[in-house]
Amino acid sequence: MVSIVVPVYNVTNYIERCLTSICAQTYQDLECILVDDKGTDDSMQKITRFIQSYNGTICFKIVVHSQNKGLSCARNTGLKNATRKYVYFLDSDDSITPDCIEQLLNLMRQYPEADFVQGNILDEDSCYCKYSFHENVPEFVEGKEQISKYMLDVVTSSAWNRLLKRNFIIQNNLYFKERIAHEDMHWVYFLSQKVKAVAYCHKGTYLYSIVDGSIMTSKNKSSMIHRYSSRLSASADYMHDMKLNGSDIYRRRYACVNLTSCVVELMNLCSLKHWLLFWKYILGLSFSLIGKFTLIRFLFALSLMPPICFFAGHRAFKWRIQKYLINKI
Repeated sequence: MVSIVVPVYNVTNYIERCLTSICAQTYQDLECILVDDKGTDDSMQKITRFIQSYNGTICFKIVVHSQNKGLSCARNTGLKNATRKYVYFLDSDDSITPDCIEQLLNLMRQYPEADFVQGNILDEDSCYCKYSFHENVPEFVEGKEQISKYMLDVVTSSAWNRLLKRNFIIQNNLYFKERIAHEDMHWVYFLSQKVKAVAYCHKGTYLYSIVDGSIMTSKNKSSMIHRYSSRLSASADYMHDMKLNGSDIYRRRYACVNLTSCVVELMNLCSLKHWLLFWKYILGLSFSLIGKFTLIRFLFALSLMPPICFFAGHRAFKWRIQKYLINKI
């Protein structure tokens, strides 16, 4: 019934824990697709040894990339090689609870009209964490505005920990944009455009790990530039989509949070070159969205340049930028 897609890249310290959690599932009609994204450690050797010693009903498949292509491409490869009715994305440095797949399948059977079921998130100590959703999230959500609200404004935007109907993903061409950071946020935005109904499992099913030195936490200059550039690229996609298909308050807020996060990333980067590129982008965006450029709007754009922009890390300043953009988009 279920294909679990696991991208693999330099996770030697975590991959055995991940595989063990898959094998421990109370629901065993599983296909596990491991996508070798050409890392430089011994992760794949550990996987090979693990599968050779495994004696059970889960069908393991290894798909090998010719070169490193990134997380988005690895997920797309896994999706294209999946054969079961449902697809579940699991990052290889994380793990799942023993009843994860069973819990999500039971909820999918309860709400067959749902396009996906999402489980709740635990930390490594099996406690609810800052990414968990809370009791105010309904078990079942339908309707365009309510879906936007919960998918884009309330529940964490992640690709993992969702049991998705494979045909729904393929028919709507909901593949991941490749070669960007924050690919989950980009994917969730466009996923929310197609979803007709969704179910939320309040029980924790996913054990999320924060890995030091990953591209999402690294202070390396190239990583920060990659994150910043990815957010700019995503912003352009969101704005283009809203121009074509219209928007609601939740889509606008989602886009603006992404855009103002560029400012925070640039604040840490401290690169005049990238500030100037960003400012040029903001000016172009303002003209394309508003048409008429007033003195107040010019002063707003100016506030995104040094030295005023260095206050972007302060919540009040960041909130004011977002509020302005939301009202103008």
